[in-house]
Amino acid sequence: MTVSAQSSLAMPQVSMTRPGLQEFEFPEYPGNVSVPTMGQNDVHVWFANMCSNPLQQAEYKSLLSRDELDRMARFHFERDRDAFVFAHGFLRSLLAGYLQLSPGELRFDYTGYAKPSISEITDIQFNLSHTDGAVLLALCRNREIGVDIEKVRSDFELMSIAARFFTRKERESLLHLTEPERAEAFFHCWTRKEAVLKARGDGLSFPLDRVEVSVTPEEAIVGVQTGSEDQRWRVMPLNVPAGYVAAVALSEHQQTAD
Repeated sequence: MTVSAQSSLAMPQVSMTRPGLQEFEFPEYPGNVSVPTMGQNDVHVWFANMCSNPLQQAEYKSLLSRDELDRMARFHFERDRDAFVFAHGFLRSLLAGYLQLSPGELRFDYTGYAKPSISEITDIQFNLSHTDGAVLLALCRNREIGVDIEKVRSDFELMSIAARFFTRKERESLLHLTEPERAEAFFHCWTRKEAVLKARGDGLSFPLDRVEVSVTPEEAIVGVQTGSEDQRWRVMPLNVPAGYVAAVALSEHQQTAD
């Protein structure tokens, strides 16, 4: 399996102490947001409820680049276009605060697997996730990060999906749970896998069943073997409203410039 561009940076690595996770809630429009200082070993995660306020949507849409507007226009349903505008306006608003720039000034680069990074010279790394009614942004300095949030539901054959994408141990763990517990555990497992793969930068192009995690929301170190390289990722659960589950993953080594 080819290692992604995100995991092949030719930069020295130093071991990290346990990161300090801080979680914040984005204020409802038109509230002002104050961006806190983020230290070298901090992880900041912001949660927002998606809003359909037309003034906020118009403001956020005005911040988007031509490329983002083109991507937005590809969505067939208006609700999906609105969700894209909110999530990316939210992203620009917060990143601008951390970088002390205007939200409209921000430019992004993308890997071959569409993972974004900031074009400006900065040590800030970030990842965005949104689902039905909710959006998360995770940020840190000098190491790869991924985040995923999902709305818990049970209107599908979850064990059939698990048979395709989960390891044997993960499937057995699900089978030991009662029916009411199983849907939430499924999404705990899914978000933890997805967060790791988003941090790696190759998303679902890397087999989900090669990333083994727990089906319970606990902090853990997850190993991913890619060829001769053994990568280690710290996975942490996040506090999100009832009905959702979420996780953040970040590399266990910090990237440093020569």
